[in-house]
Amino acid sequence: LNFLGFVARRVVGVTRGYAYAGLAGGLVSSTAVTLNFARRSRLEPDAGMGLAAGVVGACTILVVRVMAVTFFINQAAGWALLPMAAIPFAAGVLLTAWAFRPGTPAGDPATVPIEPPSNPLRLGSAIRLALLFQGALMALTWVRGEFGDPGVLPLAALLGLTDMDALTVSMARLGTEQGTVHLAAQAITVGLLSNTLLKFAVAVTLGTAQFRRLAGAGLAYLAAATVLALLLV
Repeated sequence: LNFLGFVARRVVGVTRGYAYAGLAGGLVSSTAVTLNFARRSRLEPDAGMGLAAGVVGACTILVVRVMAVTFFINQAAGWALLPMAAIPFAAGVLLTAWAFRPGTPAGDPATVPIEPPSNPLRLGSAIRLALLFQGALMALTWVRGEFGDPGVLPLAALLGLTDMDALTVSMARLGTEQGTVHLAAQAITVGLLSNTLLKFAVAVTLGTAQFRRLAGAGLAYLAAATVLALLLV
């Protein structure tokens, strides 16, 4: 999945608009998109709208990534996650569509220089990802043994700050029993929330005023939608 995102990002090209690059970059890492775009906003203060739209688009694509991985590993957990993920996804789609409407800077695929992504199939990336997966599974096993199911959600929030792929894989593998399916879906959603809050902190800390205002508002909106999903579902 990371490699497909890498290919999509290369298809978009390194000279396309930031908003479009953010959408493709979300297939690889929405956190990396947020960090890079926040830094880029200091170099190009007038590109705040496109950069912010790229961040929101990347976060929306992240929900699709999480759903795809969950369904691939555990369909029961995927169906349990679907109503929770649908709310922040719908919120992200609406916000991205508004940002990409004709006549806006984000909707104009302007030619701008963008750093090309690295190939996720390189040996170093593969080893790092495997270690993250194994570490998440070991941590999950230990937490459940020491604290039971109530300890899973705090761990999910912590893992969501580091790597959503590792969290999604470990939680999808957890939800193999009838009693743990909903817990796995809830834990993934909690991870999405903590991941969104991390990106909010990155955006408002590292970005320029326009980028902070737009990206911060968009990420806060997505976080509120995720909280709503947890409360309703």
